[in-house]
Amino acid sequence: MPFTLEIKGQPDRWDTATSGTTSAPARRMKATLVACLVGIGISIACVSSASAQPGQGILAGTVTDADGPVAGAEIQLVGQANNTGHTFSAADGSYSLEAWPDTYTVGFVPPSGSSRGFSVVEGVTVVQGSTTTANGVLAPAATSGHLSGNASYADHSPDAGVQVNATPRLFHEGSTTGIHVETDEAGNWDMGQIPAGFYWLSYSTFSAGHSQNLGNESLLVRPGGNQVLSKELVGEKPPGTIVGRVIGPEGWPVARAQVMAGSTAVASTDEAGNFQAKLAAGNYTLTASGDFFDDSLPGSASISVQAGTINHLDIQLAAKPVPAGTPAGVQAQQLAWFNQQRARWGLPAGVVDVPLWSRACAAHNAYQDLNDKMDHPETPGQPGYSEGGNWAGTHAVLAGSGGWGPEENPWNDAPIHLNQMMAAELSVVGIDVSHGFSCLTTWPGLRRQLPVGQVYTYPGDGTTGIPPAEFAAESPTTPNKELGIPDLAGRHLFVYEGGLDAGLGGSVHIESASLSSPSGPVAVKWMDPDSLGYLIGGDIIPLKPLEPFTTYTAKVQIAAVDRFYGPDAPAVTHTWSFTTGKDNPNGYWNEGSREVVRRKARHHRPALKLRKRGDHMLAIGTYFTPGKKVTLRRQPGQQLIKRVIPNRKGKFTVSLRWGHRPTLTVVAKQGKRTVKATRARSQAGPKRHRH
Repeated sequence: MPFTLEIKGQPDRWDTATSGTTSAPARRMKATLVACLVGIGISIACVSSASAQPGQGILAGTVTDADGPVAGAEIQLVGQANNTGHTFSAADGSYSLEAWPDTYTVGFVPPSGSSRGFSVVEGVTVVQGSTTTANGVLAPAATSGHLSGNASYADHSPDAGVQVNATPRLFHEGSTTGIHVETDEAGNWDMGQIPAGFYWLSYSTFSAGHSQNLGNESLLVRPGGNQVLSKELVGEKPPGTIVGRVIGPEGWPVARAQVMAGSTAVASTDEAGNFQAKLAAGNYTLTASGDFFDDSLPGSASISVQAGTINHLDIQLAAKPVPAGTPAGVQAQQLAWFNQQRARWGLPAGVVDVPLWSRACAAHNAYQDLNDKMDHPETPGQPGYSEGGNWAGTHAVLAGSGGWGPEENPWNDAPIHLNQMMAAELSVVGIDVSHGFSCLTTWPGLRRQLPVGQVYTYPGDGTTGIPPAEFAAESPTTPNKELGIPDLAGRHLFVYEGGLDAGLGGSVHIESASLSSPSGPVAVKWMDPDSLGYLIGGDIIPLKPLEPFTTYTAKVQIAAVDRFYGPDAPAVTHTWSFTTGKDNPNGYWNEGSREVVRRKARHHRPALKLRKRGDHMLAIGTYFTPGKKVTLRRQPGQQLIKRVIPNRKGKFTVSLRWGHRPTLTVVAKQGKRTVKATRARSQAGPKRHRH
C-alpha cells in the first residue's frame, strides 16, 4: 500500500517549514470533475474520491522510468497558496498523499544514485473531496540549473553586499542545506549551477549589528534552465556602503585586517584584502590594523557617506619604523644558499626577500650588537630599539653570522628553528647577516599556496646525503628535551601538509609515525605544533643516531584538519624514503670542520693577528670558541670596535680603519679570555707571491 503523508498548509504565511496545519472547512465536497492537464512526462487525471480528510483532497499516482516502476522517488508539492508537502513512492512506484485545495507545481526527484533527472509539472489542481492522479515519468535529464539575478530598490538604485540566500523548501536526499552569495556594486548576484528543486530566496543586509529583511520569494530551479531574476528590495533604504581594500606597506593586500569606525568594528578584510561596511550618513575616519604577523602600524582614511550610495575607500598601512640610517639589509648570497638547500632536500624553493622585512632584520641585528646580547624581543629605551626591529626579532630565527655555506646554515643543528625555515608554505622572508648576527623571518612569510592535503617532508623522498646524527642545540628548549630524548639522537625528520593555514594557527597533527631500515624498525618519537607551539610542521625524531650510507623508509599518519578557510584537509598517510650520508658521531651537521676546531682547541689558545691591507687593517682571530661572541676594542681608551661571532672553525675576520695612529693595538675578549695584538704603521707586511 503506498505511503501516505498529510500536507501542511498555511496560506497566510510565507514560511511553512515549522508550523502545523491551518484551519479548513470541516466538510466534504461533492465529487468534482476538473480539467486534465498533460505535460512532458506527466499525465494527470481527476476522479471523485471520498477518502480525503475533511477539507482536503488527494494527489496520487505512480512514478516510472524506462525500466518500469521507480521506488524511493520523492514527490514534492508547492502550491500557489504556499501549501507544501512531500512523500516517497512505494516499491511498486505508487504514491498517495492528502493535500489542501490549491494549484500545485509537482516535482519528481529521482532516488539517490539514479541516472534520471528531476521532472516537474505545473498547474496541478487538487480539489476538496477529490483525488487527482499525477503520474511521473523520469527520463535522463539535467539535475541542476543556473540561477542569477539583480536586486535593487524602487528607484533602481543597487545595493552592494546584500545577502542572497537560497534555501530548499522541501527535503530530499542529497539536497543542499543552502547557498549564499552577495550582490556586487551593481546589485548583481550569481549562484552558478545549483541542484534543481524548490527554494525560498531571501534578501537581507547587516548593518550596525542588526539584520534587515529586504524581501523573499519562492522559486523553482528548473533542470537545465538558466534563470535570471529581478528583485525589487523592500523596506527602508539601507545606509551607505563603503567598498574598499586594506593595503600593507609592501603594497600587498592585508587579509583579516580589522576596520574600525571610532571604537566600533565595522568590517574585516577577506583573503584578498577587500572589505564592505555599511554606515549611516555622515563623515567618518576609518582605521585598519593587521593581525599579529603583520609588520605595519594602523592606517586610516576619511570618507563622507551618504545614505543609499556606494563609496570606495582604500586604507594604506604604514611600515613600523626602524632607526634612521639602517641599511637595506638582505644578503643575496645567503638567500641563494638558503633556496639551494630547500631545493636540495625536496622543498619548494624560490623564496624571495621583502625589502622592508630585511631592513627590519638589519635593525634588530644592530640592536643586538649595541646591547651585546642575542634575544628576540627588543626592550624600549635600550640603545637601537625600534618597532620595526622588535617586529623582526619576534618573528624570526636568530643566530650568529657564521655557519653559512652552499649546504649549511646557522640553524642546521637547531631543529625548531630549522623546522620553521624549511616550512613548505614559506615563500617570502626578511634576511640580514650583519653586526655578527643572522636574522631570517619565518611566520609572516607563510604565504605559498599549496594543494590541500599534499605532504612535504625534510629530507624529501629520494634525497641522499643527510647527516645521520644530530646534536640538538637551541634555546629556549628542544624537541629532545620536551620528549625526554638525549640531545644526541637521530637526524630530525620534518613533515608539512599543504593548505593548513599555518599562519592562522592551523597545523599538521601526527597520529602515528614509523621508521625502518633494511635492518628492521627504528624507534622514534614525534611532536607537532599541537604539542610544541614553536613548530610549523611535525617533527619525527629517531631515538638513536642513524646508520651512515643507509636507506630509510618513513611513514606518517596525519589526522584530518578543519581549516579556517576553504575545504577541510583529509586524513593522509604518507610514505617516503631517504639515504643518510657520512658518519657524524658527535651529531654536528658539518662534523669535520667542527671536530678540527675541538681537537685543535685542546692544544691551541685563541690567537689574534693584525694584517695590513691598503689603508685598512684586518683583525684575524683563530681558535676561538665557535658561536660565542668576541668583543674587539682599540687601546688605549677601550674604544669599542665591533662584536663578532666566530664561525664553526673558530675564526673571524674584521676590517679596521688605520687612522693616523703610528701603531694600532686591538684587544679581543671572549668570556674570560683576552688576547691582544699590536702592529706599527711602518711594520712590513708578509711577502706575497704571484703564481
